[in-house]
Amino acid sequence: MNGLFCMYKGYKRRNAKLDALVKSPPAYLAQSSVPLVNQTFQDVEWLHVLKQLYEHLSERYRLLSRVILARKLHHEHFFSKTLDYGHAQYLAKLQREKLTALRALERLERRTAEVLYQQEKWFGWVRQRQNEEEDERAAQAAQVKKEAAMFKRYRKELERRTKELKKKEDLKRQEEYLNEAYRERMSQEEEEEEWDPVEDCIEDERGTYIDLIKYFLMLKDSSEEDGTEEENGKSSEATGAGNTNAAEASNGSKTAKKRAKKAKSSQGSTETSTTEANQLGENNITMETKSEIEKRLREGVEYAQGGGLLVRGTIENPIELAHKTAPIPEEEIKTLLADIAEIKHLLFCRLLLSHASLLPAALRADSVEDFLNDKEVAAADLRDLCLKMEKPGLQEVRDACADLIRGEEEDEPDQNDGPVDNEDEDSEARKARKEMRPRFKHRRDAVPEVWHTKREKEMLKRRAQSRKMLGEAGATMVDFGTTNDEGEAQAKRMRVKVCGRYIYNYPSEKALTRGGWFHFSIIAKDSSFYDAIQLCRNWDEFFELNVLAIWQYFPAAKWLGFIPYFQFDHAAKTSVHHQTGSRGQGRRSHAMVEARNFMCAHIKRNDAASRRFIQYLSVETSLVVCLVRDAVTGKTLVSPPEEQLWLLREKSGLGRASKNEWNVIAQVGPKFFEDMERYRRWHFSFNEYYDVYVWDAVPGQKFYNLHNTIQGLLIKAHRFHSVREFYEVEAPILKTLVRDKDTQRARDAKPGERTIYDSLNSADTHFKSWNEKDEVIVDTEEDREARGTFYNEADAAEDRMLFPEELSGSTNELFKENMASMNVFEKRGPDFNRFAADLDTDEELESDDGEHSEGSLCPSCRGSGDDHDHNHHGEHSDEWVSDDTDADADDGWFSGPLAEYFAQSAASAERGNQAIDVTKYFKAPPELDPANMEREFMSFIDREKSKVFKEGWHKADLEPGAQLKYSTALRMVKRMATYNLLQPPARTDPFFKFLKQSGGVMEHRRVVPDMLGAFAAMSLFFTPEFLSSDSGTEFQDSLLVKQAERAKQLPDRRRYDSNKYMPNEFWKDWDTVCKRRQPYPFEWDIAIRPIIAHLYKSGVITMAYEEQVPGKAIAAKEPGRGLDLYIDFRQLVKTVDMPPELQDPTKVTREGLLNTARGFARANPNARFAVLRIWSAPHFYPLMIGYDRRWTVSFADAVGRHWEWKFIPKDMPCSEWSIHHQARLRIRPYQASFGKKVIVKRDMYLVMGEDEVDLLKLAAAVTYAAQTEPWRLEIDLWRSFVNVDLAFLEGLHHAWMD
Repeated sequence: MNGLFCMYKGYKRRNAKLDALVKSPPAYLAQSSVPLVNQTFQDVEWLHVLKQLYEHLSERYRLLSRVILARKLHHEHFFSKTLDYGHAQYLAKLQREKLTALRALERLERRTAEVLYQQEKWFGWVRQRQNEEEDERAAQAAQVKKEAAMFKRYRKELERRTKELKKKEDLKRQEEYLNEAYRERMSQEEEEEEWDPVEDCIEDERGTYIDLIKYFLMLKDSSEEDGTEEENGKSSEATGAGNTNAAEASNGSKTAKKRAKKAKSSQGSTETSTTEANQLGENNITMETKSEIEKRLREGVEYAQGGGLLVRGTIENPIELAHKTAPIPEEEIKTLLADIAEIKHLLFCRLLLSHASLLPAALRADSVEDFLNDKEVAAADLRDLCLKMEKPGLQEVRDACADLIRGEEEDEPDQNDGPVDNEDEDSEARKARKEMRPRFKHRRDAVPEVWHTKREKEMLKRRAQSRKMLGEAGATMVDFGTTNDEGEAQAKRMRVKVCGRYIYNYPSEKALTRGGWFHFSIIAKDSSFYDAIQLCRNWDEFFELNVLAIWQYFPAAKWLGFIPYFQFDHAAKTSVHHQTGSRGQGRRSHAMVEARNFMCAHIKRNDAASRRFIQYLSVETSLVVCLVRDAVTGKTLVSPPEEQLWLLREKSGLGRASKNEWNVIAQVGPKFFEDMERYRRWHFSFNEYYDVYVWDAVPGQKFYNLHNTIQGLLIKAHRFHSVREFYEVEAPILKTLVRDKDTQRARDAKPGERTIYDSLNSADTHFKSWNEKDEVIVDTEEDREARGTFYNEADAAEDRMLFPEELSGSTNELFKENMASMNVFEKRGPDFNRFAADLDTDEELESDDGEHSEGSLCPSCRGSGDDHDHNHHGEHSDEWVSDDTDADADDGWFSGPLAEYFAQSAASAERGNQAIDVTKYFKAPPELDPANMEREFMSFIDREKSKVFKEGWHKADLEPGAQLKYSTALRMVKRMATYNLLQPPARTDPFFKFLKQSGGVMEHRRVVPDMLGAFAAMSLFFTPEFLSSDSGTEFQDSLLVKQAERAKQLPDRRRYDSNKYMPNEFWKDWDTVCKRRQPYPFEWDIAIRPIIAHLYKSGVITMAYEEQVPGKAIAAKEPGRGLDLYIDFRQLVKTVDMPPELQDPTKVTREGLLNTARGFARANPNARFAVLRIWSAPHFYPLMIGYDRRWTVSFADAVGRHWEWKFIPKDMPCSEWSIHHQARLRIRPYQASFGKKVIVKRDMYLVMGEDEVDLLKLAAAVTYAAQTEPWRLEIDLWRSFVNVDLAFLEGLHHAWMD
């Protein structure tokens, strides 16, 4: 009997067993009418039936596999390639039956898991794993291809094996060899079981996989073999075994011996080229043998140089490491190899942990060898393990590196690793409020307020699914069936013993340590730094990894630091301007293309330096334009005007270029965001960052302009005072690193060694840098101050205004846009729900849940003056103080005393003895006709604007103590108004009658409150008994009513003169600086930067996106005062042409007013006077500038940033004319009643009364006229003097009457 006969005999025996098994199925299958291919086993409820079915199908699948293999061997040896006599068809039938049995087994296992889960409730993880395996059915063909590719990589070893097998086959074909084999076999037939070549082929295949796994685990290495080629087996077609013939099989009875001859089958991996490794996919790596790793660490590897500028010979990039990584000492290599071997074992254990069918055997085994020798481990499972071990994923390798350092007791995952979001309102509340508030919407925004990339959406979706599937805290990757007393499954984090090694049943969720990344870089030798970035858990882990890579800490070829994820730097080459004039033979034509450089990058979220950087970047509009998006919320934090979003545009045609419109080719928006996501080479796996897009403000610039601007702002944001401090951000890492003296390799420092940080801060270390003009910048104190390169005193003064929360010790470092009320109003518009609900601006809108809505954008500027929220006014003003004991709202006196007053007025009106029917002015009619609707709507808009404007104006008032004075005046007026309402109506009737007779009163719902407020403001100076009442006792010592003492304290304010009337001597210092081209005086910068920052935070100025601006901010001194802010608009003086209807206020002089008052006093012996000043801030008037005219009052500050005013600055040429005109317009409707008793001088009214009663009536009327609709102007009581005589008027300092 020879090998061919044994093959034939074994083939027939298995066929007979298979036929017998099919004819005698279990009772369930025999009685079922559903064929096996459609059987789901859903009606089986008993475990013993499921076990019986499992045993039957398993044996059936095993026999089918062996029959198919034997059939292939039989067919190859007994039939020609062209004639098979139906055997191929029969083989195809068997393969279909095998597939049917396999699918039936899968469905049976799923049903078994369901029954077990229902009965024991701790097999959820089995179901999860089986679901995953079922989802991978479509990848079976790819799995086979991977297997073939794996053996292809070992082709040299397999070719050597094939040659040996061919040689042995030739020997076997010799007659003597066959006869001897026949005699030996016949003599042994009675002593032992017949040899089966099919079983030997299966065992041979299993042994090959085991040997490969051992090589991957570094249990074997090429150095352990003798290098001979005598002991090789298995052909290149290892999986199919189709090339094995009967003669080969006849010599393979000793399978254990054959397995021992495959020791070198895995050496083919050492021949894998770099090109092949790159073809493995970006998320996989190729395993190396121990000798390969040792050689690479000992000799170093060549760096894979990328693009960009890299300066050699610096402390970061030594010359010794210009082209190759530094070698590692032998002692350290031995330790690293031991660690890597352990990591590979942990990787193997974690792969087993995720393999449901292999996990029981892995839990039983005490070592890897025991597991591999377990007969229950199928060859197909070993094949899958072999493929995974040969090319493990980068995430799997990272988890294994983390497992190496995990101890027996592991803390819960650090909650701080996740994103920090300390927003004032949650997303649901913001969404609900947004839906409740209708806004103006002219068109769809080019940049949405909230936007997530597709990748971020997928990441959020996966996390949500993971939380839903695994639960919240305590959820595990693999549930090992812990149940409570009630039999309910309890998810638990735990350590399990897999193949003799303890491992947690979930991957590490913490940041990987430095040592872990070092091991990772060695194992994943073909990975790049970009691959490592995607595996970081949070920003801090990424930052440390980035710093270590910059300092060549890792012995890897592609780990060379970090760059922004995308940038365009060819704007200068792309921009083209071609234009022909009209004097040539052809027509005038033009062709223009403009491009802007841009950069896309990420910065850390919830970080003080990042917050400052975004703030600086957003106001640097003269050089750059930026857009910032929060990756956590998707909210756009900073966005420029739509006309500034373009990156590439063109226009061409005939005629003048100025008359043609630009065609925008590319701009920042959702499509641009998606393009950047597609083009970038790396991504984060976390969202703890801000997405920043920066581009040039001016097209066609060199890229270094953009680069230098960003670098300069980063220096300021990190508050670096010198070049040496550049390394302070990296200090915690550099203090633990040292450069090897011989190889310059960066490694962990040992106790007592001089670290890199020590070298940087040594007195022997000097720093120099060069600018774009090739000028050497030496790091000296004088140079820093002159160039403004580093953080200085002016920056610190500005930061105190921009970031007041830093002074309070707030831990919330999230960036928040400037939420000044004016900015919010411009962005969102008014709350139209208030208009629809017929609410006055000072009334609250109730939401569905009974809480007040955010309809009021200016809660601190209500008529009551209480509950103000003006904090952080810095060094220029006191905090706004409110009286909590008197915190009753407006409706306290509008619904109490005022309601009673209205009732009395209505009764008096019916009797015909009421001076004015106030009830018709109190509330609008329930139903408005269309003619009045538009006026009511515009009145509502004006009232909303007035609230918003007043809040911003008073916050921007930099006069010392201004906010406290204003708050006090409002409270006094409110108390006075309540006091007046409690008095007999005869007190207010003359005032109401006077206004009624003047004919200037317009009907609107705020008429009566405005009248009473104006009358109360003036009554403060005519009602001394009020100060002795309970309501006014606390104000007895107030300087507001002690006018003589107040007049002696001159206002601490800059002069009001505009540039046109400013004396030339005032500009002398600034003109000297300009003529001599001297640097901007540093003390000026310190003085004006915080003032500009305060105005910006208040909302009265904003960034200007203009390339050229007409003004320049300077600092100057007036007698008795320090440096203050002034704007040089002198170049506009000659361009100003005032309309004829405007009067020149300079013609009304102080002496002229006093002469008029003297004449009036002579004619009226009891004459009393009032000087009423319209409120204005030291730097601007409360007069709005049209949006399209703001550029005319734009200016540059000391560092070149461009700003524009929203309201008329006092420095604007002829600004006095504007406020003088507005003051005249306010009293024009009442001029007939006022006569010559009221005179206007710029922002001041001189009111002359024949006596106190007459003056009270006139002064209150002037106050009402100034303060009523559109409610933007106010009488500044602290700068006004009421009910004074001529002598007092003559004694007033010119600062009060000029």
